[in-house]
Order: sequence, then structure tokens, then C-alpha cells
Amino acid sequence: MTTTEPWSGREGTVEEHRRAGSGGAAGGPSPGGTARERSPGGAAPADPSPPWARRVAVVAGAMMVGGAGLNTYMTLARPGSYAGMGGWFQEISPWDLGPLPALWEATFGEHPRVAVPVVGIGFEATIGLLALSRDPRRRAAGLGGIAAFHTALLGMGLWAWALPWLGVLVPAAVVTARAARR
Repeated sequence: MTTTEPWSGREGTVEEHRRAGSGGAAGGPSPGGTARERSPGGAAPADPSPPWARRVAVVAGAMMVGGAGLNTYMTLARPGSYAGMGGWFQEISPWDLGPLPALWEATFGEHPRVAVPVVGIGFEATIGLLALSRDPRRRAAGLGGIAAFHTALLGMGLWAWALPWLGVLVPAAVVTARAARR
């Protein structure tokens, strides 16, 4: 049976592909890895993490990338909208947030074009893209970053949003990290 390698476009039988080894266009390793790393037939190895954890990573990663996009728009179009959020966090929090509202006002409120790109765009986009990665190690790092982000939201009083997310993110990050070690 003749097949085509998806990474190089070469045709040949499965046995010919195995004998040829990795052989990319310039004779170096191909994006699919070496012949030993690939499963029979040239496909990439199966992802060891459970499907439910991969779905959690896709949803959470897309949400974080979308949040980074929204923060990009808000920073460009309405940077002043971040100014009142520190006081709003204090209003909805079940306890006194201490210096957090003042810290928010001093950073995000007074300098939204500096603080928001670092945290609200850079960090959110990075952990979102990591969570969307096909590599289970990167995906576990992304899920861990998203869990850390939601833990910070707990500290700001957003319990109704962050707690259910943490209930799903933490187990997904743990099983993905364990699967990546295998």
C-alpha cells in the first residue's frame, strides 16, 4: 500500500518510509520526529492525556486568548475603563481587600497602557496559547498558569467565577502533567 508522508509529501510504502528514517527535505529530522518516536504509519504519537482534560484546556485556553484580545481592544479604545475596577473588587469581595484596590488604582487605573499589556494581554495570551498547545507539558504549564490566574481572582473576591473554574482546571492540570511524564 502506497502512502504519503504528511510532513514531507513523499510517496512510498510504509516499509519504505520506515527504512528511510526521519529524512526531511534536507535529510534532517522531520517535524513528526524520528521513526522510533512516531507510531506505525508515520503518525505522531497519541496524546496520553484524557480527552476531558484536553477539552478543558481548549475551552480555558480559548477563553484566556479571547480575554487578551478583549483587553487589547479595551486598552486601545477605552483605557479609562480600568480605573474604577479596584473599588468594584472591594464592593463585591466578602472581606476587606486591604491595599489591593489602591494598588489596582495605582497600576491599572493610572497606567493602563503599561499594566494591562503586561498582565491582561501578555500573561493571558501566553498561558492561553500554552493551554492550546498539542504538547502535554506545555498544556500542563498553560493550565497551571490559568489556575494561578483564577486563584488571584479569588483574592479579588470573584469567587462565583473563579471557584468553579478552579474545580475543573486543577484536576485537568494534574492529569495532563502526569500524562506528560509518561
